[in-house]
Amino acid sequence: MNTKLFRRSLFLIALSLAPFSLTASPVLAQEPDFARPLARPWLGIILGTSDGTGVEVELVLRTSPAHQAELRKGDRVIAVDGEPVRTAGKLLALVRGKRINSSVDITVRRGDDVLTRSLTLPASPTPDEVARRHLVGAPAPTQDLASVQGEPITAQGLEGTPYLLDFWATWCQACKLAEPRIAAIAERYGERLTVITLSDEEPTVVRDYLQARGERHSPVYLDTDRVLTEAFLVRALPTYALVGADGQVVEVAFGVDDLTRIERALADALPPTEPSTERAPQQGPPPSPTDSKGADAP
Repeated sequence: MNTKLFRRSLFLIALSLAPFSLTASPVLAQEPDFARPLARPWLGIILGTSDGTGVEVELVLRTSPAHQAELRKGDRVIAVDGEPVRTAGKLLALVRGKRINSSVDITVRRGDDVLTRSLTLPASPTPDEVARRHLVGAPAPTQDLASVQGEPITAQGLEGTPYLLDFWATWCQACKLAEPRIAAIAERYGERLTVITLSDEEPTVVRDYLQARGERHSPVYLDTDRVLTEAFLVRALPTYALVGADGQVVEVAFGVDDLTRIERALADALPPTEPSTERAPQQGPPPSPTDSKGADAP
């Protein structure tokens, strides 16, 4: 199993400070779909380091309450409703006690300025919905990559080209189940679509795996530093992201069953090429009215 991905998932669950958690007591859940077993208030930030004077905002998720309140990456949360925040645990405890759909004042330090933003904490969407809201319609995160064989692919080289990111691993059984469908997609669209398989594993692990199993439908590129894995909020494998020729994320999908989303999006973004309707020039004299199967012309 990929221990880095596992630790990342545990980090998000344990801190409960990303949009996926920030739990509220079920008895306080007053939003329309309160029957959801894990209804939670949603702030919409992923936190970074804490220095004892506040907690850094590592990422603000698009469409979230924090995004609408214009919080920014690099802000340091120092108070919630006027109560000081010095650690991630304290921030969690303060937000956990809020009612869903209640208002809250978040105070942050931004450079030399101290700002307070008022926002409402709705119920959290599912993790898949959170990722989709954050990514779809936004410019795709980019990174220069190298394949296991050392072949480079640059962000600049992908400009103007639709491509499909397939977050994959040698240990992932679901990835193996999905490979025939990904191979079929690659064959169906040919040069119109670039398929990029990404692994955050060590190069030797991927190289040994491929050498033992032969050629794949597409090269495997390395994201060992997890730049794209983190940017695309990958928390489980396989995860897929379709990027259009304009560089914006068209769709994301999670798991084999969710691949239908990608296939539908591809059908819309890259419809089949229509056969030419132009007729070849006729050779020789035009046919007589009775040349067509011996029938009279209309």
